[in-house]
Amino acid sequence: MRASGNCDSVSAVIGALNELLTVFEDAENSIYETMAECLSKGDANASEKLPSSLSECHILHYIGCGENSDGEHTSVNGKTLSKLMRMTKGGVSKLAAKLQKKGLILSDQPPENRRETHYSLTDDGWKIFRLHAELHDSVHANLTQLIREYDENDLLLIGDFLRKVIDIGSAPEIKR
Repeated sequence: MRASGNCDSVSAVIGALNELLTVFEDAENSIYETMAECLSKGDANASEKLPSSLSECHILHYIGCGENSDGEHTSVNGKTLSKLMRMTKGGVSKLAAKLQKKGLILSDQPPENRRETHYSLTDDGWKIFRLHAELHDSVHANLTQLIREYDENDLLLIGDFLRKVIDIGSAPEIKR
């Protein structure tokens, strides 16, 4: 079923999407404030250790989630981070260098392969990882509760719409 093109309806949906972006930006700022409060207890330099971008948070997340086939935590190499983050190895290296300077991660080069860099979390990195995971779990629980209010057909329609919005945002075209 296609929308009739009612300008008011289209404007309302676009307005809601813009508002959603603003809400997510506000939530990101709130996450940073919460992290700062939690880290600052007993640490005067806590604000200097905070990730300064969502990409830095995600690198901490992927390093913290790294585990081997036995389920034990292990370091994560730069190539893996590059794939997970969908960015170049150079971009990962720059972000990793910032996180090292903040004392949130450590890097190591295994003797058998000096061209490869492995990353692991420091104690402060683990604090931020856990806090970030708790905040994600909270958002996930709220979204799950909201999603359960809709029937299967509504969810299929919403999912299809969101995938198309993501596609538009992933490859913005500038028309001249």
